[in-house]
Amino acid sequence: MSNEQGIYVEIGTGFSFHPEPAKACREAILKALENLGRYDPSVCFIFAAQRYATGEVPSTVTRLLGQIPVLGCTTAGEILNEPKKGSLSVVLIASPFLDVVGVWGAEGANRDYKKALRSIFSQGDLEGLLKDDYRRELRRSGKSIFGVMFTAGTTRSADTRAYEIFTSLREATSFEIPFFGGCAGNAPGERDENSVFVGNRVIADGVAVAIFETSLRHGMGMYHGFVPQDRSLMVTRVKGHEILELNGKPVMEVLPSLLGMPVSRLTEISVSALARKALGVKTREQRYQVIPMTYLTDRGTLRVAQPVSEGTALSLMIPGPDVEHVGEHAASMALWRANIRRPAVLFMFSCALVHVMMGQDLRNSEVECVRNMVGSCPVVGFYSFGEQGVARDGSNVACHGAVSCLALGNELTDAALTYLENRLLAEKLEIQTEKLKEAVRDWENTFNNAPFGIMVVDKDFVVRRMNRTLRNLLPPPPPRRWG
Repeated sequence: MSNEQGIYVEIGTGFSFHPEPAKACREAILKALENLGRYDPSVCFIFAAQRYATGEVPSTVTRLLGQIPVLGCTTAGEILNEPKKGSLSVVLIASPFLDVVGVWGAEGANRDYKKALRSIFSQGDLEGLLKDDYRRELRRSGKSIFGVMFTAGTTRSADTRAYEIFTSLREATSFEIPFFGGCAGNAPGERDENSVFVGNRVIADGVAVAIFETSLRHGMGMYHGFVPQDRSLMVTRVKGHEILELNGKPVMEVLPSLLGMPVSRLTEISVSALARKALGVKTREQRYQVIPMTYLTDRGTLRVAQPVSEGTALSLMIPGPDVEHVGEHAASMALWRANIRRPAVLFMFSCALVHVMMGQDLRNSEVECVRNMVGSCPVVGFYSFGEQGVARDGSNVACHGAVSCLALGNELTDAALTYLENRLLAEKLEIQTEKLKEAVRDWENTFNNAPFGIMVVDKDFVVRRMNRTLRNLLPPPPPRRWG
């Protein structure tokens, strides 16, 4: 099928529950390859349970697909047209209209995020993506760039630094490149760590960053279903991710009345998961950004998933009545922003904490709502411990408690179509020019080597040209006389 018929990208998906990582990866990839026919894979995404976080997985990818960019993370559950638990899920994107500019990874995302960022910046020339010549060529060819990031999620021993990493990446790219991503996770009962897949590596407590360049229509959308309760709080003492005081009182004195349960119970699991409440910060657009309460510390402080500053006004947030349709809203936003009429794939990173807080499993209905909207388009992704994307107001943010979507269309941008049409016309013109030059050369050869004399005269019978045969038949012109 030709591009004139609109096949600009192919998507392959596959999954496996095989207990051996290498065999699971092989099964998933072979299944994904069944959906590809025209193009070679451009990139491989992996979303997998923590038990598959071994070097056998990227090694298997390389054996089957060659040196292809690999990106992904461990999860609190996978999404492959339906929710899954404990699988290894693979997504292959194959398109000549999508290129991976670079893929970079580093360890210590939560332990020492500044060191991890220095490693990322030393590996990739992010500043080169901002140069005028490069940006001008992108615009001329109808292309644009976006970033995808995966970073370690919260564990009992460390809170995620996704917000700090995301903010640093945005600053390093002068806020010119939008980033989409999610925080790695792990399911209940798995070891308390999470990992990222990047290239041929699996990195525990890691960060993975990729920059994509594409002519395909693509859009991002993010939405959360939390609503504020009539309870305002003021952060009066804080240290990074740890709140020491609220409303001028030690946080341990405030929490029992705030959450309606004794502190002794709040040490069992994540505070927000147990209390079914989160904190929220009002944005400039009078909307709220959700900040989960993670764990209590031995120092009598409250850890939160995102840093707050002293003097910050907080609200208590609970899941609202619209929470079941959050994914649908985020997907709709992503499609609308890029005017995508023929979606090829929809990436959906959904906060795992929300489903725990709801006390009921809404995962099936959430994905079903999205699938009803996008039709046969594959819906892929995972249940995350933090999300990054483009919010309702158009700002690129890192948050929690949300669903973040990235839609790729099986259609090119208008600028890319114009560029390709112009390039096709230029190629046709070049071919016709060469044909014309060849015809002129043939005519010249025939004209000059004809066995009879030929002359070309204008309407006034002035001789304009004669062939070689005629010139040889005519006597030479008389010598020119001077003086």
